[in-house]
Amino acid sequence: MDAIAYIPGDGIGPEIMNAAVRVIDVVMCGEIEWFDVATTDFRPLVYEQEAVGTILDIGVALKGPISSVDHSTMPWGNDFFCRYLDVSTQVRACRHIPGVPGSHRLLDLVIVSELPGEEQTFEKTVQRAMNLARLRQGKISLVLRDDLHLKFLLPHLRAFNALIAEQGLDLKVDRWNLRPAVAHLHTWPGSFDVIVTDQLSGSVLSAQAGALMGGLGLTSRESSGGGTYLFETGHGTAPGLTGQGIANPAGLMFAGVKMLEHLNKKTEAERLSQAIMRTLADIRTRDIGGTANTEQFTQAVLAKL
Repeated sequence: MDAIAYIPGDGIGPEIMNAAVRVIDVVMCGEIEWFDVATTDFRPLVYEQEAVGTILDIGVALKGPISSVDHSTMPWGNDFFCRYLDVSTQVRACRHIPGVPGSHRLLDLVIVSELPGEEQTFEKTVQRAMNLARLRQGKISLVLRDDLHLKFLLPHLRAFNALIAEQGLDLKVDRWNLRPAVAHLHTWPGSFDVIVTDQLSGSVLSAQAGALMGGLGLTSRESSGGGTYLFETGHGTAPGLTGQGIANPAGLMFAGVKMLEHLNKKTEAERLSQAIMRTLADIRTRDIGGTANTEQFTQAVLAKL
């Protein structure tokens, strides 16, 4: 039996976490031991003791969206997790989903971005991107902000160029500034395979790619480093939807698919992925052009399983 920590988060987090845990439990036939590390006290010392320690011990966590309750005393929730868990790289896979209105049929890419942290170096991010590129089409694109002086970008450029020269001669490589990359992604997403980028550019590109998927409610991401893996949604807490039962749980379910793949549960991950994809073909929540609520969508996925 595998142990998994889970953090419901706030806003719509508990609602979509409930849905994701239920479908994962079914596909895994109950062979997961869940550890709830939820806490409403976001002070660093309390959070470190109550949540971070458990996640570090287990090594794998499913995470809902988190917002800061007091910006004067703590950083934004996800930045907090990055520092305390020493995760350094974030991976977002974005692809076309048949049947979802607005989902671009040429979209199939991975965005690999750095995360904040004292020990973070861009080399780790580039190395992860290179490894993923070799498993895909063998193409890697560096995208960096174009609103900063070159001296702030040089560490990223040097790290990328050095690793490509040393280990990446088998890869197809191109380099982009952020704004033209966003425009090109919008008009021709099929020209990108693996994108490696800084934190802010990663957020911008991921929002654009999420729109091309059909909506941010479909997005998920993996944050890793230091032996810890977080699997989470690619969207925020949506406080305006809290308690209405209409939030889209598909993104967190897709995060669960990636979590199962990480745990080497390939068959179960594929079953869950196909169940979600087949459900999205004919039953969707309101944010992506449907009429289903959270429970109706969850029941439809369970029926497919």
